[in-house]
Amino acid sequence: MKKLILSAIAIVASATLIAAPSCKLSGFPVTKKTTDPVIGALVTLAEVGNKSNKFQRLVGEEGFTLIVPYGEYDLTIEAEGYETYTLNIDLDEQAIDLGQMRMLTDKMAEERDNAKAQRKKR
Repeated sequence: MKKLILSAIAIVASATLIAAPSCKLSGFPVTKKTTDPVIGALVTLAEVGNKSNKFQRLVGEEGFTLIVPYGEYDLTIEAEGYETYTLNIDLDEQAIDLGQMRMLTDKMAEERDNAKAQRKKR
């Protein structure tokens, strides 16, 4: 009887997770100057308030797509040779397309920082 009750609870819990509203989040990371795709970049979506609840994908030729429960998330995109792209996003719709997400190469980020430092000195 105990096993039957536990099985029923597991089925109800699974059905609840499956029925939870979810969002299809997509985007296409590109290099800021050339708009070349940043293929192989790691996309991480971590739930705000529960960083252990995260979803990850690698960027392919078509960008990335994640299907996740509604909620508030911190999005990061990391790729060797690029500055980390970050965004806080509230997913509360069935589908959100972020479109082209322009990423700076490390060199471009360094040039930006140097320009800012020069303006401060003036």
